[in-house]
Amino acid sequence: MSKLDQGQINPVKENIAKILKNYSINNFNFLVNPKGAHNTTIIITKKGGNKYAMRVYCQNRRTKNEIRLEIDYINFLFNRGLPVPEVVPVKKNNYIAETEIDGKLWYSILTKFFKGNHPKFYSKKLLKDLAFVQAKIHLLAPTFNSKYSNLFKLCDTGEKSKNYLYTDLLSVDKINLENLKKIELKNFLSRALKLSINFKKLPIAIVHKDIHAFNIIENKGKLAAVLDFDDLFNGPLFIGLPYMLWDIYVKNNDWSYASYYINEYKKTRKILEEEKKNIKNFLLLRNYVMGTVEYLVGGENSKGVLMMDLERYFKIEKEIMKLKIEKLYGKN
Repeated sequence: MSKLDQGQINPVKENIAKILKNYSINNFNFLVNPKGAHNTTIIITKKGGNKYAMRVYCQNRRTKNEIRLEIDYINFLFNRGLPVPEVVPVKKNNYIAETEIDGKLWYSILTKFFKGNHPKFYSKKLLKDLAFVQAKIHLLAPTFNSKYSNLFKLCDTGEKSKNYLYTDLLSVDKINLENLKKIELKNFLSRALKLSINFKKLPIAIVHKDIHAFNIIENKGKLAAVLDFDDLFNGPLFIGLPYMLWDIYVKNNDWSYASYYINEYKKTRKILEEEKKNIKNFLLLRNYVMGTVEYLVGGENSKGVLMMDLERYFKIEKEIMKLKIEKLYGKN
């Protein structure tokens, strides 16, 4: 998978060994996970059988304190019994390994490994498990506090959503629409830039907005873990629900599974009326973000370098436009 940034570590054994010295791990095998748009994830198997997942952060993507905030959030959920990674300390109360390689300082974290796979299809059992966990995360989010919380700038909560739309993903203003040859792509990106959502009445918190198949582990049909808290942001905590609904439709190609997920979610956390009104806008938001990133990494004729063909994003946009939210949302 192509990366959005430059500045990933060269994941050769010599470099990995230098990082693992922080954890006194000397004898190991490794496998580089190709997923992820920014950082590098490496699966480590220690001699004796213990397995870990190591994330090496892209250069200049996260400050050390921003990574500390991410770890605080993971530990916050872990200590409340939710299925999130257990972060391995480098030493007491320090979870970030700092390693100098070829004159550059690399930040990394190590977590215990979860058995299982990323789902290619969402069964109702998996959706039930996940809906409960996501609803719990949303209930808990307003109670989270860290001395690093103020590092995450509040997203744009005004009428216009352009800056917020692509927060932490890309600089959409660098795209010159006039230079695009494919009219359908040009129109798609133009509609993305014009999308407006009023966030002012939505509950705000630091929350994981990017729960989807690549950030989920299932084992024997059950949810094993929610991963990748690098995508924390400070904004409408509800946004993660329609983002998840979008991924359910992408994988299952059936809105009834998304409807099932909503109804399972509501058993744990009530969806506010203002949130309900914005489900469709946030579905479009997610489709625009992912479609735009697909273009940036794969070009005008991308055939799924990031996730799927650009043509599929165009079709999904039309599906969302004609979607009846009351039918999707179901009964209270």
